Amino acid sequence: FFFIVVLALISTVVDAGQPAMRAQAQSLSSVQASLQSYADSLAGKVQPSLANYSPEMLNLIEDRQDFYQAFFFDALHSELLKGDSSYSEIILDQPSSDQTYQTVHAVETVNLTGISLLKDPINYPMYRAALLASQRATDTRVKQELDAYAARILNEVGESIKSGEYTISWTLNHTITYDLKTGRIVKDSFTDVAKDRMAGTDIVTWNMDTFSRQQPKIESFPDYEMYHSSIEELANGLLEQYNQIFKGLPVNESSLTTYTYSHTGAGNYIRTWVKTTTSTCSDGKTLQDINNYNSSYTPVPCNDCANYVSQALRYGGHPLTTSWSLNTTPWVYVPSLLAFIIDNGRGQTVALLSYLGIGDIAFIPNQHVVMVSAINPTRYSAHTYDRLNVSWDSSINQYMLIFVNPIP
Repeated sequence: FFFIVVLALISTVVDAGQPAMRAQAQSLSSVQASLQSYADSLAGKVQPSLANYSPEMLNLIEDRQDFYQAFFFDALHSELLKGDSSYSEIILDQPSSDQTYQTVHAVETVNLTGISLLKDPINYPMYRAALLASQRATDTRVKQELDAYAARILNEVGESIKSGEYTISWTLNHTITYDLKTGRIVKDSFTDVAKDRMAGTDIVTWNMDTFSRQQPKIESFPDYEMYHSSIEELANGLLEQYNQIFKGLPVNESSLTTYTYSHTGAGNYIRTWVKTTTSTCSDGKTLQDINNYNSSYTPVPCNDCANYVSQALRYGGHPLTTSWSLNTTPWVYVPSLLAFIIDNGRGQTVALLSYLGIGDIAFIPNQHVVMVSAINPTRYSAHTYDRLNVSWDSSINQYMLIFVNPIP
């Protein structure tokens, strides 16, 4: 396991005639040195010792290393290869009254790089399930849609395997207790919970002198779900879902459709105009950097998620209408976007996240919308919070299949 933490350099100008500022600068320098030692310990470059950490912090270092490896294996069906991170927004509270402890706040961007354990796309569970469901379909249109879905998933998984390594990024908010007298890190609480990731994945709290990790719901991650379900079970569920949506409809004739949606095109767009960032909008919390956005569209401050997904849907081939166009309510407002897609036959909600591929979308009901931007493992991209190919969060639990062609 390899883990690197790069500390953000902070320049502090201190007037030599101002002792308080000088002491603050010295304290900041000491904290940075301790965080660097923490980073080296996580990386395995140095052996962590009681000279730098409380006994429970030594346990936490080992826990973090083990957790990231286990998460990749269990939740993402992958092997963790390496990691790096950077700290920013380092803020020091006033020392305790006895000048013993100081609370340190910092934002950490953790980048974890891995590779899927799957080596052949034909063994991808949802592809195999789609083939089996198609064989059992009795309705011509249902069979046609399942065949198209299988071909799409096979291509997307093949591209994922060809790409090899991938990286996910988490933003963690840390609260660290630092011992001013010994220079030791005593405690480190952190979380990635945010308004767009309400469940969170990497969460550690403390009760007195003991840390506790809040384990994520691994069973809610689509890759865990796929690899822990039988192909029979997946195929039956997929066939039932497609029968509900497509059974009884006429065979789809491409020459008669009003448009064709490119899941690949939409996926390319949603990955293009966003980057992982620690910049925030005016509320000081929501991660947003409009410098990475497509300047052809007006961003919505602190709330650009539906606007961005609408852009990707349009780029994928969805035509504008009088009600769904730039800056209209269905374009920028999450509940209205969902209703517009369903009411106009452009997509439908489905039971399982595993059924989605690149270019499909998902919601935190009435609050947030994201687009699947990669599979094997399944990841999403979004605005506000700005996320690029990030691992799933179980609070995003309303799933929508976007149709290649609209259903009248």
